[in-house]
Amino acid sequence: MHILHASLPNEQHGKRCSRRAIASTRIYASFFLVVAAAFLFVLAPARAQETQPTPRKLELSRPIRPWEFLPVTGTRAALFGHESGQMEAWIYPLKLLRDFRLVFHEGDHAIPAEVLARTVTVRPESATIVYSSDTFTVRETFFVPVKEQGAVI
Repeated sequence: MHILHASLPNEQHGKRCSRRAIASTRIYASFFLVVAAAFLFVLAPARAQETQPTPRKLELSRPIRPWEFLPVTGTRAALFGHESGQMEAWIYPLKLLRDFRLVFHEGDHAIPAEVLARTVTVRPESATIVYSSDTFTVRETFFVPVKEQGAVI
């Protein structure tokens, strides 16, 4: 209250303020305090939440480009191939698989997987190719442990 009383314009000139002027100043000060409290308790926490970075997955995803090289490697093994799904597997120094690819059998039809490849998603630990047709969707995930000899498809 002392701050409000000291900031009245008529008090600076040595004049006495009317009760009406003091009451209106208190109303404005009360309004200001309510607005400031609303900002501090409502808007400030919301703004603090906006500035905190949201955790994001480390991944890249895009449509398939069949000619692009797709490596999934560790220190002792690797899967090398193309985004179409054709791969070879290595456990150093041996090559275990060559021209590995999927073929989907639907009814009496054999459908090569490369014609159904739609998207590729790459993460630090794996790569996934999504194959899709009118009746099914398949996700083929390639994983190679960092320090072990092996691979999982």
